Amino acid sequence: MAFPVVEATNTSAQTTAVTSHTVNLPTGIVSGQLLIVNFGYAVTANTVTWPGGWTQFYARENTAGGNEGCAGAWRKADGTEGSTI
Repeated sequence: MAFPVVEATNTSAQTTAVTSHTVNLPTGIVSGQLLIVNFGYAVTANTVTWPGGWTQFYARENTAGGNEGCAGAWRKADGTEGSTI
């Protein structure tokens, strides 16, 4: 059995306080691949809403020692993905 391979990665960042973010997806996505997004945010935003077809698998907020949070979601690629979500 072959081990999983990371085919490609991409990053994106917001440098100003906004409530809507664009996440850059890697190029060359092929139908059937597993896509994973890890997202960090300021807790003042309160929630992360994922686009249709994405399933959140974790979320954690640190309000005791700071005001940051992180969340992750996955999607099985079907060939309709664009370059961003």
